Amino acid sequence: MKKNTILSMIVLMHVYAFSQSYGADLPNGKGMKELQNFPKIAKILMNNGMYFTAVPFIKEYISSKEDINTKQVDQIIDELVTFVGVKQFEILPKKILARSNAPIIRYILAKKLFRHKKYSQALKTLEQKTPENHSIMPFSLMLKGSIYSVSGKYKKSINSFKRCIEISNKQLSNVFNKVKKRQLEINRDSCLVGIARSQFANKKHGIAHLSYLDLSKKSHLWPEILFEEAWNSFYLKDYNRTLGKLVTYKSPFFSHIFNPEIAVLRTLTYYKLCYWNDALKEVESFYKKYEIESKGIKKLLKKHGANYIFYYEAAKKRFKGNETKNILYNRILHSISRDSTFQELFDTYIDGRAEAQKLKTLNRGGTKRALEVALKEALNMQRNILGAYVRKNIKFHLRQLDKAFQGMSYIKLQVIALKKRELYAEGKKVALERARGGVEQLARNDKQYFWNFVGEFWADELGDYVFALESECKR
Repeated sequence: MKKNTILSMIVLMHVYAFSQSYGADLPNGKGMKELQNFPKIAKILMNNGMYFTAVPFIKEYISSKEDINTKQVDQIIDELVTFVGVKQFEILPKKILARSNAPIIRYILAKKLFRHKKYSQALKTLEQKTPENHSIMPFSLMLKGSIYSVSGKYKKSINSFKRCIEISNKQLSNVFNKVKKRQLEINRDSCLVGIARSQFANKKHGIAHLSYLDLSKKSHLWPEILFEEAWNSFYLKDYNRTLGKLVTYKSPFFSHIFNPEIAVLRTLTYYKLCYWNDALKEVESFYKKYEIESKGIKKLLKKHGANYIFYYEAAKKRFKGNETKNILYNRILHSISRDSTFQELFDTYIDGRAEAQKLKTLNRGGTKRALEVALKEALNMQRNILGAYVRKNIKFHLRQLDKAFQGMSYIKLQVIALKKRELYAEGKKVALERARGGVEQLARNDKQYFWNFVGEFWADELGDYVFALESECKR
């Protein structure tokens, strides 16, 4: 007997048992419209691996009921969100989310409040008791640490991040699901980096420098964090290490990372070292690379507006290796499609589509039609969530570019003025050929090693390269 046929029989057996126990004639679809039955229907579906099909039932239930604070419903919601992700429920209004005491729903509400900069309300929502072994606990601690950090409460922030690391590691030791394991690893590493970010925001750059080095180079976050490390080194006036961190992004291994501020920081560092020609070359290269194509992307955004299907399809095609004539657009889409959030949303969507095959095995009737409508609603929402995420990130990258253009223009004007002053300064001798530094310019701490790189290349040491330039400002 085929697997789908067996599954069909199991679903129908559960539905029949449900109808006998609760008086809902589900095989004919009559009980499908009774609101009080929705959590039970959702649980039956979830027990058969049909999580997306269950989503509309739970969303409708919590949107229509004034009081949903029952332990049974909370457990159903927690289990459902664990499998389909939080995005499906983030779109619900805050007043509806506030009706539930389910820890995951409280976390979602706190995230929405945090995005609206309502930090005290977000903290109050997270303060409600959540069992330490609950699956959402590490993520709640991550959010709590972030709220404390942006509020300037750095000591509380670091304490929350440390607890987050501890509980994430505890849960990782008992998790075998690959997706859940990856989520916990990213959350743990985000908390580890959160400590360094809090120290950086508190202007404790020396301590932050050491904390950043605690992040493993195997981490999913490490490639993006190199940029933050570079800024921290910049504030420490360790300009050679700043350039060393940034040169890593020229590796083909990091071709998926798009961050225009990398070029701005590199240019600013050359400026601080008084390497005028290097700074000007960076400015010219940046404008040549991005100015025209960024205008093309803005036209595309204006043309397609909020057509989320278009953006979903564009990212999906790029994810599969397809490219357009606009190189910048390709890079931005590649960056988004490699993002961990996008990949999780996309993988979840594919899992949800597989539920349609299970529904095909059911006999025709009210129940099948009701479930098909529910699944279609949830999948369309997930697709739109993906499209909205892509569009939001394209707009974010364009804002970054606009800000970078402004920064580059300012640096260029400053460099030209200073270069002119240097050339015409009375008695100033300008060297035609300059030495580009030496090993004596290098510095390291106890967490770093000195590699001479004679005939070898260590991929895991990318990001620890250090330039050895001597500042021209001294001359």
